[in-house]
Amino acid sequence: MHKEAQTEVLQDLDLSIENYVKDNLSICREERQYALYLSNVLRYYGSPAKRAGEDMVEVEKIFKACGFKEEGIENIVIENVYYEATFMRDFFERNRRIELSKQSSKHSKTEDVCLQKTFTPSTYIIKNDDSSFNRKLLRFCWKKVKNEEIVFSDVEIHEMNYGQNEIPEIYIEIKNLVQAMMNSKPDLAVIYHYGENAEKKKLLFLECKFESSEDKTDGDNGKKYSQREIQGYIAEFLCNIENKYLTDVETSEIMIKEEGQSKLVRFDRNDETADNISIKNLIKVEKRIFEKQ
Repeated sequence: MHKEAQTEVLQDLDLSIENYVKDNLSICREERQYALYLSNVLRYYGSPAKRAGEDMVEVEKIFKACGFKEEGIENIVIENVYYEATFMRDFFERNRRIELSKQSSKHSKTEDVCLQKTFTPSTYIIKNDDSSFNRKLLRFCWKKVKNEEIVFSDVEIHEMNYGQNEIPEIYIEIKNLVQAMMNSKPDLAVIYHYGENAEKKKLLFLECKFESSEDKTDGDNGKKYSQREIQGYIAEFLCNIENKYLTDVETSEIMIKEEGQSKLVRFDRNDETADNISIKNLIKVEKRIFEKQ
């Protein structure tokens, strides 16, 4: 190797802020950094107009690694991308504030309750069973674990976050799935559709990995749950149950192809393939976005 080239390589390996996020030799090993960059790319190039009139080969490689088919990429409209989406705990909290504030004389307006930083209701029990988030969650998880419909006992269902609080003892057999769903947060949640005439928006969860493997958590009845499996359950709960929470959104066909699980996106220091995203390419494309501003 020539002395000049050797010097350049050594400079690329320097412990400097310039080399922290730079190319395939980036010092940064945090997958959330690259997940953020992926979010920026998907959002910026989410409009077909933004993908027209320039070389899209690098962008299309990124889209394909996220599961989008090549023949459909030109029509995709990405409406939003949510980073580390805590859908379960956020929908739970909003649901209980709305429902419990209706039952309380302490609050004059439900909107006021939703604006508060903290919320301490006079009761944690929603009188209308069909409006109870936790009742729906227990019913869903019971069916997944026991493969049968739940028959609720006289035990009162409290609207407390079961990810951080104990569930009633009678439902202990589904505890791990309930807690896993409440505590899980997909790296990215993508809302998209296929053009102006699309009837439904799609929800796609992306689980991003870089130099790490997929986590597993203790399940029920000796079963282990993977991150992607839990995220698939979350999508099903939000989009498919009766009186679902995301009324105008359905689970992405990409997740259906993945047997209901979220789509695994793997970042790699090596060249891009159909199954991974080169961090060198991702960094370059993301940087180009901000150079256009």
